[in-house]
Amino acid sequence: MSHSNEEVALVSDQVVKRFTLAAALAALTGVLAQVSIPIPLSPAPISFQVIPVYFAGILLGPVWGAGSVLLYIVAGALGAPIFSNASAGLGVILGPTGGYIIAYFFAAIAIGLIVHKGTETQPLSSVSVWTQAIALVIALAIIYGVGVPWLKFAAGFEWTEAIITGAAVFLPGDIIKIIAVLGIITGSTRLQVR
Repeated sequence: MSHSNEEVALVSDQVVKRFTLAAALAALTGVLAQVSIPIPLSPAPISFQVIPVYFAGILLGPVWGAGSVLLYIVAGALGAPIFSNASAGLGVILGPTGGYIIAYFFAAIAIGLIVHKGTETQPLSSVSVWTQAIALVIALAIIYGVGVPWLKFAAGFEWTEAIITGAAVFLPGDIIKIIAVLGIITGSTRLQVR
């Protein structure tokens, strides 16, 4: 009597790869959030947590990229100490810096849609560096566009104060982060998820 064993794949290799990268980028977001530098002009510290958000949108596209960021937000909201300075909970989301965290979700979607021209990921070799740069600049505008008004109302700032403390002081560093992400993406042939 012969027995044949058939392997049944419940989940495709592509889904496993994307889920793994999404989880890794969510974890990296939490790790880089701990690298924060308080500045006297703003309640929001300089941090590096936006870098994995950029990677999520570029590498995973709008669906899986947003999923990665959502995983980070939900884990932090539920109590994992992964927001800046090992903070956690809904209080952080509802506080002065919460708008920036929420905006990461929309930024990842925008990056993915622009870079991949839809919800299906395309080979990055077919996407110009200028398209990627435009996507990251638009994502940064979304982050400021949500974060600054949120900061204004949550902290009780005037508009000028919110713009200066919530965007202007961070702009030079954010431009450097965008250039660094573009350099890593364009300089590596291994950064492609299929």
